[in-house]
Amino acid sequence: MKKTVSKNKKKTPKNRIKSKTEPRSAIDFLKNPMEFYEKLLITTGDAIEITDLDGNIIYASEHAAALFGVEDSKLLKWKSSIVFIAPECREKALLNLKRVIKEGFLSRMEYTMLRSDGSRFTAEINSSIIMGENSMPAAVLNTMHDVSKSRLTEGMLKKTEENYRAIFNAVNDGIIIVDPETGDIVDANKKAYEIKGCSFEMLKERGLRLFISPKDDTAIEDVLLKNRGQLKHDDVHVFECSDRVAGVEQWVEVSLKKDVISGKQYLIAVVRDITKKKKMEDDLNQSFNAVKKVMDGIINAMEKLVEKKDLYTVGHQHRTAQLARAIAGQMGLPGEQINCVYISALIHDIGKIFVSGSILNKAGPLTKEEYEIIKQHPEAGYEVLKTIDFPWPIADIILQHHERLDGSGYPYGLKDERIYLESRIISVADVVEAITFARPYRPAFGIDKALEEISANRGRLYDAEVVDITVSLMKEQGFKFE
Repeated sequence: MKKTVSKNKKKTPKNRIKSKTEPRSAIDFLKNPMEFYEKLLITTGDAIEITDLDGNIIYASEHAAALFGVEDSKLLKWKSSIVFIAPECREKALLNLKRVIKEGFLSRMEYTMLRSDGSRFTAEINSSIIMGENSMPAAVLNTMHDVSKSRLTEGMLKKTEENYRAIFNAVNDGIIIVDPETGDIVDANKKAYEIKGCSFEMLKERGLRLFISPKDDTAIEDVLLKNRGQLKHDDVHVFECSDRVAGVEQWVEVSLKKDVISGKQYLIAVVRDITKKKKMEDDLNQSFNAVKKVMDGIINAMEKLVEKKDLYTVGHQHRTAQLARAIAGQMGLPGEQINCVYISALIHDIGKIFVSGSILNKAGPLTKEEYEIIKQHPEAGYEVLKTIDFPWPIADIILQHHERLDGSGYPYGLKDERIYLESRIISVADVVEAITFARPYRPAFGIDKALEEISANRGRLYDAEVVDITVSLMKEQGFKFE
């Protein structure tokens, strides 16, 4: 029974763990250094070579053979390791060999190496001395690996960085990278501090405040505060500010955009000197105002010229222009287009200066022949204005102000969208004013009759949107002719 129990105990995992045979076998393996080192050399990813103190190869691993392009590591034995180093690196390699023998260890040495086919690669080598039995240097252990790809990548990255830095500094706008939390400048290109005629150190010290006038110093704090939480990656915050530099007013435009660099959020500020642009704008504004003043004078003279000849329509063009401008504004047209409508309406009857005063001021009904003469005034107005270089097509707009959507108007019977929108606005304003006020041949009918006329012909003769806005202006918004 005892013998049986003893056999059972040997089979239990608990008793196997307590056995002393396994650790002893591991110790025996460690006592066999050749096998231990051979296994180590096989499993390491680096190429291994052992040379004598003159650099002749005593041992080379299979990884070393593969690195040098040799089929069998045995073929490397007793070859000089120096022949696998490019000629330009050999002197350095021999000096380092002497240093290893003297110092015992050198790391991260880089050489350009040669394969058996003459191709080149870059290797990083660590060297350590192997001591002999008399505690004297006996051999050198070299571990090496190919770093060509990583060095190529590093070189490309460095070149890319150099290229970007060159572009960064060549840009004609100042570029500043700002920490949004502190407002500190992390980096800036050359143009950024050249704009203010200062050094990079001063730029870093003052930050974006350098571009803000002292009286507006709180502006930068407001901008930074806003951009910390509110500015999205797709948003750009732009502001202009001025300051005096060397006694001269300087204007800059600052554009701020949030972006991520190396995993951290920054504000990218693009600073542009717009002093010349501002001066040009001021000069243009002055020039424009001067031209506008002259043009207004000419328009005024044309308006008065017509009204001097047509005594009963004094104020007609002016009132038509008032209503036309109000309609255009309610339609949401751009400011320049509203101005175009207003000026066109002010002189829309300029062609009547070629119509006899006896016809214009006739108290009774017009004959068919007289009416045909009156109908020529849009074309006459076009001939007067067509050579004037207005910023808008005023001559064409005036030519079409008696056209109607259904083609029943004159002089060309144009329909729908072929008629300028400005002309469609003026035609409604013209009809409303004409019916509301008196004419030589009839009394005033009043605004209700005028609205009745355009409403009855809404979408047929007159533009539907223009009619609706006109009715709204008169009935709901309290528009009054001046």
